[in-house]
Amino acid sequence: MTELMAVGARIYAKVQRQTKNIMRNCDKHILNKTDGPLVVVAFNHADRMSISDIAHIMITDMPCDVVIGYFYVYEQNVPQCVVSIRTNGRVSASETTRALNGGGHQRSAVCHLSGYLSPNDIVHTILTNL
Repeated sequence: MTELMAVGARIYAKVQRQTKNIMRNCDKHILNKTDGPLVVVAFNHADRMSISDIAHIMITDMPCDVVIGYFYVYEQNVPQCVVSIRTNGRVSASETTRALNGGGHQRSAVCHLSGYLSPNDIVHTILTNL
């Protein structure tokens, strides 16, 4: 059991290091809403297993309202962009992704966007649906 705990601690430490680096380099956007500005950060990360964990740490530790994490995959030889959204509750991640044929929970949801979209196109698509 102690060995498993040590492995878990190493994995967690790796995710924490990755997250700090991503937090320094992520794209930041301000979306003006009727109830005040919405701070949105976006990042790309190739490790699909930790993207949700990184987004969770970012929404908890950064002064932001929405975190958009994304990565690219091929499904049946068609490029797709998988987008993970975390929010602090000001907007619904579920409603945002549902508009893009995705789904999830109030503060955490996922959608797939067809094609190899540029980072700006991904963020614009999500911001348009917030």
